[in-house]
Amino acid sequence: MIKKRFTTIIKGVVKWGSWFAVGVFKGVVKWGSWFGRGVFYIFFVVWVMLFPLAFLQLTMSRHWAWGLPLTVVFVFGVYFGIRELRRRQVETQQGIQAIAIILLLTICVFSFLSFVLYRFGYAHYEGFRTQALNENWSITFNFVGFYTWQLFDVIPALRVNEALGWNSPLLKSGFGSGVLALGFRATVILVLLKEFRAWWAKRGQAALIDSQKRRSPSSRRHDHFGVRRQRRRFGFKAV
Repeated sequence: MIKKRFTTIIKGVVKWGSWFAVGVFKGVVKWGSWFGRGVFYIFFVVWVMLFPLAFLQLTMSRHWAWGLPLTVVFVFGVYFGIRELRRRQVETQQGIQAIAIILLLTICVFSFLSFVLYRFGYAHYEGFRTQALNENWSITFNFVGFYTWQLFDVIPALRVNEALGWNSPLLKSGFGSGVLALGFRATVILVLLKEFRAWWAKRGQAALIDSQKRRSPSSRRHDHFGVRRQRRRFGFKAV
């Protein structure tokens, strides 16, 4: 009797242990796949975002005038990106990626405008650091860092600059540099972040509507009748 009980206990322990091991293995595989997808997505986004900077570097290394047509292309990219967010219902990853690229294009546009005004003496900045061998690209890269700092400073709730101990890369003075800084902040706050909030709200509403459709009895009846029709088509008896 004791031996039988002991055997039953051992079998139960082995059974629950196997279930636990299988569950842990499935969980590790699931979380590992999510982590791998997340890392791949981050690298993909970073790789895609490097293209505008690479093209800007190439044009500015040749001659600063080549940056003008590229800046026009960037402006059209921002415009069409915002229009796609308004019209299409994109997925979460695609929407976040589109917003990041739009922000980067905006930074590139204002960096080029700041370079032009600085070159012709209409805007004044101090604190330039040597970022590259080519002087034009080195100055433009300083402006990219400056407007990236401005972007983080626009979002006071996160306090990214304060948390990282990152001071402004450049010190601006004069009317022209002030107008560009205000224009960049206004573009980010009144246009880009506004469009991002609108897209996020529309995405939430679409997800809520989809969940309600899945839970509604009418959709279940429709699926049931669809199964009945499909079974009749293939000659099965309706249930």
